[in-house]
Amino acid sequence: MRSLKNKIVVITGASQGIGAALAAHFARHKCRLVLVARHNTRLREVVRDLDMQRSECLPLIVDITSSRGMREIGSRTVKKFGRIDIFINNAGVGIHKPLEETTAKEYDAIMNTNLKAVFYSFRELIPLMRRQGGGQIINISSGAGRIGMPGMAVYAASKAALNIFSESVAGEVRNDNIKISVL
Repeated sequence: MRSLKNKIVVITGASQGIGAALAAHFARHKCRLVLVARHNTRLREVVRDLDMQRSECLPLIVDITSSRGMREIGSRTVKKFGRIDIFINNAGVGIHKPLEETTAKEYDAIMNTNLKAVFYSFRELIPLMRRQGGGQIINISSGAGRIGMPGMAVYAASKAALNIFSESVAGEVRNDNIKISVL
C-alpha cells in the first residue's frame, strides 16, 4: 500500500460519527486534513482531539449544499495546501419515518446533502484534479442504496442515486487519473 503521509484529505461531515473516525484515521497516517462540518462546536472538539498542528489541519464551517460552499472548500484548501489528493463526501442526512409522514422540507434536506452536494463536489473537483494530474473522490453510501428499507424511502433513493451517479461520472474521468469510489 502506498503511503498516505502528507496527502491532502478533505472530509465532509467531519464533526461526528464516520467523519470524525475518518479524520482520526488519516491523522494517524500523517495526512494534512481539511475537516468540513455544519456544527462549529463539535468540529472544534474533533480538531482538538486530533491534536494536530494548525499548519496540518484546516477546519471549515461550510454549507456543502450550495455551489458557493463547495467552491469555498476547494479554494481554501488549495490556498492552504496547494492541492486536494482525496476528497471524501461523507456528510449525510437520514430521516427514519414513513414516506407519507415525510415533509417536502425533509425530502429536500436529504437529497440536497446526500446527492446535490456530491454533484457540486464533482463540478468543483474534477477540473481541479485534472489540472493537478489526478486525485480520488470517495462517496460514502449505504446498504439502503441497494436494498429498500421501510421508513427510509427517501434516504434509500438518495443513496441509490448516489451509487449510479458516482459510477457514471467515474466512467467519464477514468482516463484523467481521477478515481471515484463508493463505500
